[in-house]
Amino acid sequence: MQQPLQEQHTLIISALAQGLLPQTGSIPGAHQLPVTQMIADVVVQWDSGQREIFEQSLLYVDGLALDLLGARLVDLSDDQAVHFVSLIAQSEELSDFWEPMRKLLVLNYYALPPVYSELGFPGPSIDNGGLSAFA
Repeated sequence: MQQPLQEQHTLIISALAQGLLPQTGSIPGAHQLPVTQMIADVVVQWDSGQREIFEQSLLYVDGLALDLLGARLVDLSDDQAVHFVSLIAQSEELSDFWEPMRKLLVLNYYALPPVYSELGFPGPSIDNGGLSAFA
């Protein structure tokens, strides 16, 4: 059995979720939903090398927040987290980390009923044969 992520890693994922997908009106933010745990469940299935790189990258971006904003990522306010995520999203140096991370966050977030139902989307349809383009 794979070891779960350490708490410091899950807190950093949650802070990134907060910065990318904050609460908007009545739609909860990604950090308020089980998005972090969903990602952690994926990461523990990775091979040890890929997982180690991911964990080191999380610690790197946490330290980067401290360098740039004077606080660790997990200690940033909502507005600061949004600002920090916009900075790393523009960084070519971090694109190998950020692009897959962003995709994991977004895909897991929009798969949750509190999000898709609030947006008026029908939700997952794979169990019903998928959506037809001609429906």
